[in-house]
Amino acid sequence: LIFRLRQAPCLVARMLRSQFSLSLLSAFGLFSLACGANTHRGPFEVSKEDVDVEGYVCGGDQGAVVYYPSNSDNPSPLISFAHGYKAGGDKVDPSYKTLLEGVASWGYVIIALKSAPSDFCWQETDDQIRSMEWIKTSKFADIIDYGKKTGLLGHSMGGAATHLSANNADAVTAYNIGAAVALHPVYVAGSSKVPILYGTGSNDTVVPPSSVKPQYDATHGVAKVYALLGE
Repeated sequence: LIFRLRQAPCLVARMLRSQFSLSLLSAFGLFSLACGANTHRGPFEVSKEDVDVEGYVCGGDQGAVVYYPSNSDNPSPLISFAHGYKAGGDKVDPSYKTLLEGVASWGYVIIALKSAPSDFCWQETDDQIRSMEWIKTSKFADIIDYGKKTGLLGHSMGGAATHLSANNADAVTAYNIGAAVALHPVYVAGSSKVPILYGTGSNDTVVPPSSVKPQYDATHGVAKVYALLGE
């Protein structure tokens, strides 16, 4: 599926939500991304907590931020988020607060790694997976619904990490990964092994659509979406 998001991004978001029975693509905030989290937040209040994870290979900050619905009576699916270049460490929350709180408000637990605060790290995919391993034995395990598929979400450098994680057959099996969303992903080769959305924008000169579309084209055997915001 290929979409150009112009006059009615909210309509497209709702349409995308209906396309996948897995519904994790919608979980990643197509409402939040396309419509604005302040006006299309979900029914749940969101709390967040800084945690110490350790074991991240990208170096720097070894913590993460966990966002979760604080007034839900039921456990929620898990999403592992990977940030963009120079947006790690203490910049994760201010840089991605609107997105991640917006997604969590629809009933998802999100763990957002903080490693690689100022350096480009191709191994961020390992840290994205490390987050999923760590949270299994954390105090948050009881509020995660492990009977449902988990998901991957990333931006820019983290979009590349998300693509790589989604192409990791062992990780997909071990962590029951069901879908991925790579926003403005730095180019990496390979095909996702789970349904995936590639998001980009016509005004992005750092990771232009011309470097994102080939990743969509190379993905085969799974449901995929290429969403271009702009003209």
